[in-house]
Amino acid sequence: MERPYAVLTGDLVGSTAAGPDAIDRTVLVLTEAANHLSQRIGEHTHFSHFRGDGWQMLMYGPNPALYACIY
Repeated sequence: MERPYAVLTGDLVGSTAAGPDAIDRTVLVLTEAANHLSQRIGEHTHFSHFRGDGWQMLMYGPNPALYACIY
């Protein structure tokens, strides 16, 4: 049986006005958060940044995804 998974996704609000440096810093914070979550839940989170201000994180199971949303 395949494991269920969840994809968290988002766009950075106001990124055009904030500029590329702010986007880079924010993506760094999201990357560090994804790494921290990986350690907390014991599984890789598969974080990716795309299209300038978009991001996604794949997580296995609804419980870790809910935890990530609250985090």
